[in-house]
Amino acid sequence: MAIDAKTITGTRLNLTVHTGFSADMFGDYRVHVYLVQDLIQTNDSLYSQLNDFSIEGLTPDSTSSLYLLNDTIRNYKHKYVLKRILSDNGLAGDIIPQTLMTRGNDFAKTYVINLAGINYSACSIVAFVDKYGDTDTNHRIENVQMVKVGEAKDWN
Repeated sequence: MAIDAKTITGTRLNLTVHTGFSADMFGDYRVHVYLVQDLIQTNDSLYSQLNDFSIEGLTPDSTSSLYLLNDTIRNYKHKYVLKRILSDNGLAGDIIPQTLMTRGNDFAKTYVINLAGINYSACSIVAFVDKYGDTDTNHRIENVQMVKVGEAKDWN
């Protein structure tokens, strides 16, 4: 996968996610794209982090670095918080057409995202391809890529 998240015009991000194929693929493959924000911190008690590992928590663990903290951690810095699902098809992901899943081909999907009200300097794009199966054991993630908003990440 490769992601181009460099182009920001005002509060709009033009994002392109590329999925390449090194072999002919068959089945139901989908691209999922998320906008996540790192290190969100607030003194609002609604966003306090529960600490089940503390001595006061539901599952105390004296080997944990969280053991001596209270059962509620105020002003916690939340990491990689999901801000938006960008895939057109929501949680189901965007289906990659079977005709494009051939060796040497590149399925490119473009998204335009409104970043108004979001601290996008602390945001990243996470994209992954998964193969849907008829059971949970046949369902698997094939590839994942992550890039900061304002940057591009080449093929992995």
